[in-house]
Amino acid sequence: MKMLSLLFSLLAIALAEASQTPLSVTTDPIDSVQLCCTALSEALPSLVYLPGSAEYEHQQHTYFILQHTEIQPSCRVSPATTSDVSFIMTTLTKHSCPFAVRSGGHMTWAGSNVVGGVTLDLGRLNEITVEEEKSLVRLGPGSNWGSVYAAMEPYNLTTVGGRMPEVGVGGFFLGGGISLLSFQHGFGSDNILNYELVLSNGTILNANSSSHPDLFWALKLGSSNFGIVTRFDVRTYPLKPHVWGGIRAYPLTTSGTPTLISNWVTFARSEAAKREELQALILGREEIHAKGMFDELELEFEEMRWNLLFQPVTQGFVSASEETGETLSGSHFSLSPGLIHARLGDEPCVAHLMCMERIPRRQRDIFNDFLYLNYANDEQDVYGRSISNEDLERMREVKGVYDKEGILGDYGGVGSRFLGVKGMRVKERFIMRVLHGANCDSNSAQSYHFE
Repeated sequence: MKMLSLLFSLLAIALAEASQTPLSVTTDPIDSVQLCCTALSEALPSLVYLPGSAEYEHQQHTYFILQHTEIQPSCRVSPATTSDVSFIMTTLTKHSCPFAVRSGGHMTWAGSNVVGGVTLDLGRLNEITVEEEKSLVRLGPGSNWGSVYAAMEPYNLTTVGGRMPEVGVGGFFLGGGISLLSFQHGFGSDNILNYELVLSNGTILNANSSSHPDLFWALKLGSSNFGIVTRFDVRTYPLKPHVWGGIRAYPLTTSGTPTLISNWVTFARSEAAKREELQALILGREEIHAKGMFDELELEFEEMRWNLLFQPVTQGFVSASEETGETLSGSHFSLSPGLIHARLGDEPCVAHLMCMERIPRRQRDIFNDFLYLNYANDEQDVYGRSISNEDLERMREVKGVYDKEGILGDYGGVGSRFLGVKGMRVKERFIMRVLHGANCDSNSAQSYHFE
């Protein structure tokens, strides 16, 4: 009888302890996502979309890369205000939900959608407001550059923005941003005067030269490591009567190509410092297209199409960037073979090929480690290869202040690996994967650079 009483006492203690477990603590990611989607649906019923709904399907099919549509989140939420974003981030952090953030959905690698998690679509945050003095334009991350330029044209103004109309404002700026005006005014992010953003704990703040200047500096190449930016305040410039832009493509030939490259380099050295635009030069197929990547996934591996892309960063570009203030720029872009392949099963072969192309450049001592964040593959160590060790350590310190728990880049998989902050990577890497054993460098087989 005493033994039976003891067992009942132990059972009562166990039940009492279990009843005191916080409801928000879950060990099953599926349960945590269900909690998030339910909480968001109850608080923001008109902004949350579940699989099967018309808006869910519409948003799923507006990505630049077809494969992103195959990633199915448990729910999608489209905040309409900065306060909405704050509530959403608080909810996601509370329940440890995997999430992704989408601005324009133009990035090639995974990160703007998440399997079985919550996707924040910032498309409703599409403000385009030219202030009365016309020296500044306020842009929401959900705007695209076609809309921005159209809205600014009546004022005879422009800004340092994207080179394609469908590119989103948010991703462009947070990756630095190369513009048709960069040779006159630097990177897009060099021209940002203020960021309004939401931290992972839901705090709303503004980062500029006088308020949170450390964060303001880090956001120049910050990606999604520090917060969800809900507004960019950007310098404007007079719109000139004629804006020249474009890409010149030439066929690869044994006799003509060396002369073409030599002439181009000579021109770049003599003319580009005048801050006139010098656009990319592509050598390869006369007709450049990526139809297979989007519509015909059954193409054979042998049907790959190669090209060489020269993305110049001249002294004029660097000088224009430095004149805007303290920046993270200062390196030069590398010459990289570009390649589009259509079959997901080809990644190991592609990785090996991209490893091999780097060996001759190392032997000739012309290899440049710099990677433009918006062109890099998600397996590449962008920050480790593109900025100084001092700047990298400074960025880590800033992240430790504003995202102490490593939520951004942890649950969402949007950055902790880049900054070397320990965290759980949830991001689905379905476009390209590391080829283990293909040691392109001492770090890993992070070898692909797709232009």
